[in-house]
Amino acid sequence: MQIIDVAGPPGAGRRLRGATLALALVVLAAGAALAQEAGDVLELLALRTVGDDGGPESEAPAEEVELVAPVFCDNAAPGKAAPPADLPRQFFWKSRVHELGRVGFVYLGDYYLVEERNLDLAERAYAYVLDAWPECGPVQLRMDLLRVLAGDWLAAAEAFQVGLDEGLPPVVRQDYGVERDAPLTSASPADVPPAAAILFRQALEHLRQSPPPRQLAAPWRFLAGRLHAFLGEYEAALRMLQPVAGDDRAAPWHFQAASQCAELYLATWRPEQALASLERAFALVGDHPALVDRLGALVDRLDEPANAGCAGAALALVGGTVREIVPVLGSRGPGRWILARPATEFAGPLRVTAPDSAELLDAHVLYRGGDYWLLCLPLGEAGPGWEPGQEVVLEGGVASR
Repeated sequence: MQIIDVAGPPGAGRRLRGATLALALVVLAAGAALAQEAGDVLELLALRTVGDDGGPESEAPAEEVELVAPVFCDNAAPGKAAPPADLPRQFFWKSRVHELGRVGFVYLGDYYLVEERNLDLAERAYAYVLDAWPECGPVQLRMDLLRVLAGDWLAAAEAFQVGLDEGLPPVVRQDYGVERDAPLTSASPADVPPAAAILFRQALEHLRQSPPPRQLAAPWRFLAGRLHAFLGEYEAALRMLQPVAGDDRAAPWHFQAASQCAELYLATWRPEQALASLERAFALVGDHPALVDRLGALVDRLDEPANAGCAGAALALVGGTVREIVPVLGSRGPGRWILARPATEFAGPLRVTAPDSAELLDAHVLYRGGDYWLLCLPLGEAGPGWEPGQEVVLEGGVASR
């Protein structure tokens, strides 16, 4: 039987036996890792052997004890199965023996994955929780990360696929560790902690050490991009996803990558690049409602004149129109006005009105130059007496890129 030193100076004799002590080490290792205030740490003075009646056995030496995992029934009802027999079921804290709730097995799985790198026991702990809560996303995410670490990264990439209507994943901010008040005895899925950032880092590191064959480069890069996005490493995510988005042979990964690139560019507010990524997604899947909604959200944020061109190009993807206000620079006689060149690349006929009037003018653009436009009414019509500095509203279709 393995003897594991847990605490005390050399020769003090404080040792704990058995592979079933993993949860105790969870709390101990995590308590050391957390930056708790001085004196505010978990107490693990000793574990005690638990007898069949649930009480501590006094015969066991105080310094050499083990935590016994009972034998469990294999034919329990689905969702009510007892934990696997090779996992600890109890832990000792503050002079008492406590029963692990299902949430405690999530922390136990994290311990096996991070500290022991025992994928089999980690999977057993997570699977026990998923048996009762199959829709528990934080645990399912851990199982997907386990796939990467086990070498089945293609299945993991498929699990990380996203719909076009899905945005970026929430950035993982929780680090590994067991808080002082961690709900280890809880049996509520609401208490399951988010997957720790170190699990994503481990998966990324393992992925880097497993370069794919050329024909599988697209899902490999897509998975790496998604893992970077979970960690908030957006530039690294874009470096992985952009080549996939631009590869016509990378179906179905290319349109998902294009959609994710658009989200990343929006998150870092680069509207031109976001628009280019959305155009790529439109070219691959057509006028998908989710993409149309995303374009609308982009246009709503492009309300400044400097962004009018980008807004117009975005509307052009779905046959929309754009409205822009430009100042009058001068006049070239009755019914002839020099306008500032609009930022929007208008195409086709324009509606022309004054900002304070809904009356539509029968005007057309006679000249579209790089510095100014010349707006004209039909010959013989004088129109309004616009002076330099007044404003004109132009509304119409836009030229696509």
